[in-house]
Amino acid sequence: MASGRRVFLIAALLIALLHGVDSRAESLRVGVYQNYPLVYVDDQGLPAGLHVDILNAIAVAEGWTLDYRVMTWADIYTLTQRGELDIATSMVATAERREWFDFGKIPVATLWGQVVLPVDSPVKSLQSLDGARVGVLRAGINGQNFQKVVARFGLAPRIVPFDSYDDIMKAIQTGELDAGVINSFWAVNLEDYEGLVASDIVFSPSKVGFGYPRGRHEDVREAIDRWLAKWKKDPDSPYARAMLQYGLSTPGGEVLEEQSNRILSWLDAGEIILAVVLVTILLLILRMRARVTAQTGQIMALLEENRSLSTDFRKTAELLESVTHAFPDLVWVMDAQGHYIKRLGAQPTHLARNEQELIGKPVETVLPPPYGHQVLEAIGQAMETGMMQTLSVSFESRRDHRVHTWEVRVSPIEPRSAHQKVVAIVRDTTHVCTLQAQRDMDNRLLDAFARAMPDLGFILNEKGDYVTVIGDESLLADSPENLIGRNIRDVLPEGLCDELMASIERSLATGKVETLEYTLDVPAGARHFEARIVAPQEIAGIRDERHVVLVSRDVTDRLQAENQIRRLAYFDEVTGLPNRKAFHDNLDHALDQARRQGNSVALLMLDLDDFKAVNDTWGHPAGDRLLKDVAQRIRGTLRATDVVARLGGDEFVILHDQVRNVGDIAVLCGKLLSLLAEPINLGNGVVTPRASIGIAVSEAGEVSRAELVRRADLALYRAKEAGKGQWAFYDEKLSRQFAEQVSLLRDLEQALEAGDQLYLEYQPQIDNETGRIVGVEALCRWRHPEKGMIPPGQFIRQIEDTHLIHPLGERIVQMAAAQLAEWERAGIAPDSLAVNISARQFNNRHFASQLLMWLDDAQCDPSRFEVEVTETAMLEDIDDFAQVMGVLTGENVRLSLDDFGTGYSSMIYLQRLPFYKLKIDQEFVRGITRNSHDREIVRAIIGLGRNLGMACIAEGVETAEQLAVLRALGCQLSQGYYFARPQDAATMTAWLKDSSVEAKWRSMLVEPDLFLR
Repeated sequence: MASGRRVFLIAALLIALLHGVDSRAESLRVGVYQNYPLVYVDDQGLPAGLHVDILNAIAVAEGWTLDYRVMTWADIYTLTQRGELDIATSMVATAERREWFDFGKIPVATLWGQVVLPVDSPVKSLQSLDGARVGVLRAGINGQNFQKVVARFGLAPRIVPFDSYDDIMKAIQTGELDAGVINSFWAVNLEDYEGLVASDIVFSPSKVGFGYPRGRHEDVREAIDRWLAKWKKDPDSPYARAMLQYGLSTPGGEVLEEQSNRILSWLDAGEIILAVVLVTILLLILRMRARVTAQTGQIMALLEENRSLSTDFRKTAELLESVTHAFPDLVWVMDAQGHYIKRLGAQPTHLARNEQELIGKPVETVLPPPYGHQVLEAIGQAMETGMMQTLSVSFESRRDHRVHTWEVRVSPIEPRSAHQKVVAIVRDTTHVCTLQAQRDMDNRLLDAFARAMPDLGFILNEKGDYVTVIGDESLLADSPENLIGRNIRDVLPEGLCDELMASIERSLATGKVETLEYTLDVPAGARHFEARIVAPQEIAGIRDERHVVLVSRDVTDRLQAENQIRRLAYFDEVTGLPNRKAFHDNLDHALDQARRQGNSVALLMLDLDDFKAVNDTWGHPAGDRLLKDVAQRIRGTLRATDVVARLGGDEFVILHDQVRNVGDIAVLCGKLLSLLAEPINLGNGVVTPRASIGIAVSEAGEVSRAELVRRADLALYRAKEAGKGQWAFYDEKLSRQFAEQVSLLRDLEQALEAGDQLYLEYQPQIDNETGRIVGVEALCRWRHPEKGMIPPGQFIRQIEDTHLIHPLGERIVQMAAAQLAEWERAGIAPDSLAVNISARQFNNRHFASQLLMWLDDAQCDPSRFEVEVTETAMLEDIDDFAQVMGVLTGENVRLSLDDFGTGYSSMIYLQRLPFYKLKIDQEFVRGITRNSHDREIVRAIIGLGRNLGMACIAEGVETAEQLAVLRALGCQLSQGYYFARPQDAATMTAWLKDSSVEAKWRSMLVEPDLFLR
């Protein structure tokens, strides 16, 4: 009896569940795409993957129905944003996306961005991708993060968006791309793509989970978070099993098997069979429904694509009809046998026979022999070769009974179709041929006269008719024979005719010589002439009307010489652009016009980045070639009314008048920088130039030329501060900031001369196991006599790109070396004294020898001196950097990598450079106790250092909790306010002497697992 009730209960529950499956009221629309193993569509067309398995398990627990929709990631992004999808799988939460989407508190997993390369790719580092074609997933977070990373280091790869990772991989295989960006989980798919490999270039860890439309499905989001939080703690949960299935975790737990045993013990054999049958039916229904949903979506997509194609075809047909109606030519569609099928366009006036009379007739019966046969042969050749054929035919027209010449162009429409057709375009070229024949005759006559007379001589009557023509025919508008008897108004431009007739009338009236200068297009080209006109009293043989004699001399060469002299004074010899003087004249004129008309004028100051390196590497001829190419690219981007000039060196300036809005200028700057960033072949090398642009706008010409140039120059400085390939507008803050910066640099120069304003403070580096001081970092301080203490971040950042960085760096190293030597003599020196060295100091090829000389002067042990460098210092040329560091480490100077993990952490650096210590950035340390993401990054850095035999030191340690977590993760060294703030030399000396200080810090070492329990 009890057994029967249990069977009935099972059946009832399954029937209720089946009813729920069929219901649409509780259905959640879920977007899935190809991103194995996170989410994908299997071989049977069904959704699968880590996110799908987890979501299915939650749906069973919550009683939801899931309606999976297969599409591209870009479509998922858009439809979820619109609310047309309820859940987006495998979405990373970012600050920008939170404006459009909601995200759960519990992510599914953490992944990194990673670069995929061909196995034989020369790319070994992020710098190598500068200018390369890199594919990213459209609207994908890893692609966005990659663009931020390369922009941070001033790199400019060509980003190409794709709808799927599969498309990116195939594009790399075909050579369309040089590299592709994926997430680190998807890398397991690379075994399916021959010749591709996941590189060592990784970046930007991200948390991935489910995304939801903004402001909707709060209950669904909370339920998913609740189950994820619970299952992540259970090693035998659906979450753990899914992670294990896709190779994302290790095995653990036997909960499923134990649950299965308990269920089986509750049912007898008959009940088990019934339950299995019912469950099987349920699973079949679920599977069939998923297939129907997927196939329905595909059918709807095909229907929509068909509607779109139909609309495009109709528009194309309408456009073709409009175009052919505008043709002056006769256009026929014909078959392969030369039968007329259809005429396109309007009825031409030169068609002698009605269109209906020609339809269906072969061309041999319409055109007189042998032209019909020639056209038929042209049709055959067009069909055979697939190329257009052109021929010329001449015969008497039925319309005017005159011989006409026709040009016939035959082009195949469907050369491989069973119903082959051609388009024949017929043009009447009779007038053109006649003119050509006449021109040939004129040219022969002009050649004869050109050898006899350098000047042109004419006799004209008072009406302007040519009576006699002699001289160089190459300078005449027509042949002498054609000119005689014709009026100048039939030959010369209207304006020139008016000037000539006025001069003729004055000469006839006064008898004086009239002079005239004019420009005329003649067979020799556009030429400049000086004419003298005189009216003689009588010309032999001509007495019935008045005449004048006109002698015209070609002065083109003289004017060109004069223009060349002017050009040398006003134009740049290398680029052909206006020079500084010419540009100032143009700018003054533009500002005057702006004041009168109330217009705005924009001045764009453009400076090439790293131009000096081109000259130094390949010589000045290569630099000149680069300047010419840049000038051509700029001119090709500007309006006809814009003016571009070269002021000198690598500096260009653009005058953009009649500015409508600053948005147009921003668009122009984007176009310029994009165009200039394309590679240029200099013959002996290829460079990818970049430029910086500063923009200043004068409204209604309210500022002077000098002030506008000054403002543009300040804006250019601001753009260069932001990095290579940037542009910036001038604002009033720039003037104040520039003044402050100039004042600061002047004060610092005086401080370097005075010698007593700059000093060092020292912060200890503590062994996390013993509390012993194992190292000290030297930090520069500036005590201004009037302004007090000036923060290091304020003055060091300002001088990075100035000449002062070298004397300041020298002063810091010398002070640190002297203090180290003092501690060594007292027998209390720490294991190392660290000094941070800037990227610009490393660019000095003598830096290594200078540093060793300063250490030798101080008589300190080089093996105790530690050089701290950031990743930015190595980006410009790792080979030069490695050479410098090789010299230093050869003398036992230590090398540590500062702020590791915040930029482009390439394995190439760690492999090629002799680092002995990695410094974990304080941004990760600050979040290590409350952010599992930061904790995992720190764990990875420490593990990397351990595997490479490098010590790891955490900077910015401020709390006991942070120290406990660091110790638990295996970090050996710490530095931060928890132990001590930076101190003056006297205090640090006392600490090094006092053993009780070490005991105090030893007592501050917190148990490693105290805050992890």
